[in-house]
Amino acid sequence: MTEHSGDDGLSGVIHKIGVTLAGILQTRLEILATELEEARLHLGQVLLLALVALFCLGLGLIWLSVLLVVLFWDSHRFEVLGAMTVIFLGTGGYAVFLLRTRIAQRAPLFAITLAELAKDREHFR
Repeated sequence: MTEHSGDDGLSGVIHKIGVTLAGILQTRLEILATELEEARLHLGQVLLLALVALFCLGLGLIWLSVLLVVLFWDSHRFEVLGAMTVIFLGTGGYAVFLLRTRIAQRAPLFAITLAELAKDREHFR
């Protein structure tokens, strides 16, 4: 009996198909891994920037509030406290809106991988 050379008859064709499918699967898994890494980096950057922004803006707003209340202590302290409350709540609401918009703008996870798999499925039909 002769040894299988990889290109004789039906077994050769099946072997080539198997190698091709393995290559396609490997490529798709590499794309998936790249997308996972990009998603992880994006999330890390967003969280770090959000924490730094919240910390710095929070401290700045606290000190601004204290300064304004001290400046207007004798004349309009309640108005200043009310205005600062409205400003804080308005800014916080706007920040939540922007955060939701930013999250919604992110491409769906694994979009490229899913598109490639859909192309593969159509190709084999």
